[in-house]
Amino acid sequence: MLTLFALALAVQVVDKDPQGCVFVKDFEGKADRWTQQELKAQTAKLGGDTLLVSGAVAKAFKCAGAAPNAVTARSAPAAGAPAIPQLSAELRRDKRFRVTGEIGTAVAPVLTGGVTLGWFRGPDQLLELNVAAGSEDEDDGAYGSAKRDETEASLVVIRWKRIWNNSFHTNLGTGERSMKGTRHFSTYEFSGVNKETTYEIDDSRLVFDVSIGNGWQYDAFTIGVDWIGISVPLAQLKRDETYSDPAIKTKSNTKIEELRKDTKTVTAQALRLSLGASF
Repeated sequence: MLTLFALALAVQVVDKDPQGCVFVKDFEGKADRWTQQELKAQTAKLGGDTLLVSGAVAKAFKCAGAAPNAVTARSAPAAGAPAIPQLSAELRRDKRFRVTGEIGTAVAPVLTGGVTLGWFRGPDQLLELNVAAGSEDEDDGAYGSAKRDETEASLVVIRWKRIWNNSFHTNLGTGERSMKGTRHFSTYEFSGVNKETTYEIDDSRLVFDVSIGNGWQYDAFTIGVDWIGISVPLAQLKRDETYSDPAIKTKSNTKIEELRKDTKTVTAQALRLSLGASF
C-alpha cells in the first residue's frame, strides 16, 4: 500500500490499483500511475523520499506489491482542472532537439549573430553545437585617409549544457575562436614611409568556453540568454600577418600591438539572447 502525503495542493491521490500502486492527479488533471521502481527513480534525483510529480513536491512512502516493469499511463484531463502554468522543467521533459538563433557578444567587443543546434540527453542536459560570427569597423584615425579599420570574429564551439533547476544553466565546451583584423595607416604615421600602408592579421585559437545563463520553455517555444562567459585560449591553430610595405614590419605601432594582443588573450561574452524551438 502506498501512502502519498501531498505537500502541494496541485497533487492529490485519486485511486489505487490492485498491485499496490496509486494514481495521482497533477495540476492539469492528468492521472499518473506510479510503481515503486518509478518512485525510486524520481526520488533519487532529489534525495531522500522527496518526489517531484508534475512540478509539485510530495512525500512518498512504501509501495507494496508494485509491478517492477509497470509503465506510466495517462488518462484524459479531468474537466474543470485549474489552469496553472507548467514549469520549464516540466515542458522540457519530452523534448529531443532544440534549434535557436542568437544575437549578442560572443567575442567581445564584436557584436555577433549565430545559431545553436541542441540534442537533449535528458530533460536537464543538452549536447550543443554553437556557431557565432560578426564584424565591426571604425574610423582608423589616420589623417587624410578615408579607409576604416575592420575586425572580424567568430566562435565555433561544441559544448555541454547543464540545467540546474527550472531555468539556470551552465555551458562548458571547446572549439575554435577566429579573429581577423585590418589596420590602415596614413603617410604620416611611419617615419620614412611616404605612402598609406596596411597591416592584416588572421588568427585562430583552440579555446575552452564557459558561460552561465537562463532559459525558459513555453510549449515548443524556447527563449534564453547567456549573461556572461569567457573563451580561454589553449593553443594556436593559425596565425598569418601581412604588411602592405615590408618597411613597416620592423616599426613599432600601438594599433598593431593592441590587435596582436587581442588575438592572444581571453575574450569575454555578454548578453547573448537566443530564440527558437524545442521539439
